[in-house]
Amino acid sequence: CRPRTQEQEVKRGQNRQGFQKYLAPFPSDKKLQGGGYCWDSLQKHRALDGNVRPKRHAHPVPHRGLGNPNAGSYAHEFQCEVSFYAWSFRSHAPSSTTLVTMTDRNVPVRHAVVPAAGRGTRFLPITKSVPKEMLPVVDRPSIEYIAREATDAGIDDMLFVTRTGKESIEAYFDADPGLENELEKAGKDELLALSREYLKLARMHSVRQGHPLGLGHAVLQARQHVGNAPFAVMLPDDLMHPNSTLLKHMIDVRHALGGSVVALLRVTPEQATAYASTSVTPLEIPEGVSLKDGDLMRIDRVVEKPPLEEVMSEYAVVGRYVFDPAIFDELTKIEPGRGGEYQLTDGFARLIDRDPEDGGGLYGVVVNDRRFDTGDKLGYLEANIALALEDPKLGPKLAEFLVSEAGTQLKGRLAKVLGL
Repeated sequence: CRPRTQEQEVKRGQNRQGFQKYLAPFPSDKKLQGGGYCWDSLQKHRALDGNVRPKRHAHPVPHRGLGNPNAGSYAHEFQCEVSFYAWSFRSHAPSSTTLVTMTDRNVPVRHAVVPAAGRGTRFLPITKSVPKEMLPVVDRPSIEYIAREATDAGIDDMLFVTRTGKESIEAYFDADPGLENELEKAGKDELLALSREYLKLARMHSVRQGHPLGLGHAVLQARQHVGNAPFAVMLPDDLMHPNSTLLKHMIDVRHALGGSVVALLRVTPEQATAYASTSVTPLEIPEGVSLKDGDLMRIDRVVEKPPLEEVMSEYAVVGRYVFDPAIFDELTKIEPGRGGEYQLTDGFARLIDRDPEDGGGLYGVVVNDRRFDTGDKLGYLEANIALALEDPKLGPKLAEFLVSEAGTQLKGRLAKVLGL
């Protein structure tokens, strides 16, 4: 088994059908030897259709680690890949793929990478058994809002970077022929349509991060899937309102200026200490980009979670990015920070001084659309309430309840304060 070239990997990934899964690199004591099989619960799956069988691949694939001999098992290791062809309503015709240069800003952004390997400890104990990304916002998991946002922005290929125990994310976006057949036979067309909504979304893929070595390391796991093409990174804790056009605007900026683009949130100096703080220069809005004056910046410097006295501006980086593939090269050069983690910020900060002819340049689009921090309990509740109030069926009754409940709570507090 010879390692495939990067071009073969890109073409192979785009020609596949159904749901695929890539395993993260093994630790050095479990390194895959040439041609051997590695084991995963995915291999235990039964085919969803009698004429379809799981198809296994155990070709050792070179893993481009962090380029650091001290990076443990992730430097110069191999990873084992297991693919599973599941029955699907969709048929994806093979397409030819041509590798592109880092500097071709006209190449469409077709890929999105969603890091989802975190444990969600702020939501314990529920996240002991339920991935945080699968917690419901109104009537669907929060991760679906991310998938819909990507699809609406023109992205047709999504890669989840996960870990063991998060298989429910993959299952949610997969076909369930048994359920669909039952609903169809029962004439429950409305429910059937709901169960098939995954057909309207981008194609889903999955890779495991393996060891929790930070956001930069998680994004680097997408290198062989994305290939030499621009791509978006979407952090699931940042849930944008369904009407948001932020990601589309960021992609437009990438097409107009090249380089990479990040989302910038206006924050107080105190809040900035929890984000990546930036030094920026306002830019004129280029042709083809529908932004207001003052909403496009060139980023001159960025520092991750600075102390209060080192905050550089009111603009902080939040969880939407559109990267030139040059980011992969820079991520292999960074050193681990606190906790031995490789920070994504350290990677894209290096793009500022990189030659624009070689994928360099970093820009920022100011967030004006509504955003919810669903990685925080209060932000999660705010998202549920705000979006439920907009639901035509739930909204009116929920509003009545909130007014009544607020009145009751206020009366109770006043009575307590007044000693009544």
